[in-house]
Amino acid sequence: MSIYVVRPGDSTWSIARKFGVSPDSIIKTNDLNPRESLVVGQSIVIPSRERAYRVKAGDSLWSISQKFGVSVNSILNLNNMSSSSAIYPGMIIRIPEKSKNYGTIETNGFIQPSTDEKETRIVIDAAPYLTYITPFSHHITADGGLTPLRDETIIAVGKNNRVAPLLSVTNLSGKNFDTELIGSFLNDDKAQNNLINNMIDMMRRKGYYGTIVDFERIPPEDRTKYNRFLEKLVARLHPLGYVVGTALAPKTYDVKAGAWHGAHDYSAHGRIVDFVIIMTYEWGWSGGADQNN
Repeated sequence: MSIYVVRPGDSTWSIARKFGVSPDSIIKTNDLNPRESLVVGQSIVIPSRERAYRVKAGDSLWSISQKFGVSVNSILNLNNMSSSSAIYPGMIIRIPEKSKNYGTIETNGFIQPSTDEKETRIVIDAAPYLTYITPFSHHITADGGLTPLRDETIIAVGKNNRVAPLLSVTNLSGKNFDTELIGSFLNDDKAQNNLINNMIDMMRRKGYYGTIVDFERIPPEDRTKYNRFLEKLVARLHPLGYVVGTALAPKTYDVKAGAWHGAHDYSAHGRIVDFVIIMTYEWGWSGGADQNN
């Protein structure tokens, strides 16, 4: 084991990657709360299931890293070596624990249209960190129509920077999400079919990669009907190659009452759509009453 002093920008994940160990092993060894950030200057123990290896003739750092399934950098860091350090037959080096691949991460950024200049700057700055970019938002109408949105620049700049644009569809009306509008819509098969047709037409014309449905303040009694609409939507969009996601109100258990939470069925959405976005910013945002000024 070794001691590491936390530096600015460090996280449990970045430190684990640096030393070739798992984030969980650092958390357990140091009895850390995974929800709390590390503090600059904090000393933490780096656990190790390392092994010793005697360098053989013909070995290189790259061949050794391939042999043990670890990165060259993790060997360098563990042995306090630089990329220019030489190794020689008979030398003993430490081989770090093989890190675990936790899979891939997809990220999305919502953006409200403003000016071409501002949109271009924002998208280019964020592009290296994004999978999707989603102009917010096209609003549904009672008969299944979609309101227009000036999103051409966002789409073009996103594509030029290898970020896939998504169509954002909401039940916003005026200054808030419209309960009466969405309740009527989820009880009208014709309006639902019209909306899906309009979504497909808009995605084709504008070059969207898929859609994020953000229906909020839904009457709780329409929970199952919302799920059925999503099933219908996915059945139409998947054969055309489009992805479907939803935005859901945050909750720690299956709340079935209340317009903000009741109709959002986590289990059903997880089964039906490709991904969900949990809007945890609703628990605390920069302008909220729960924030210190």
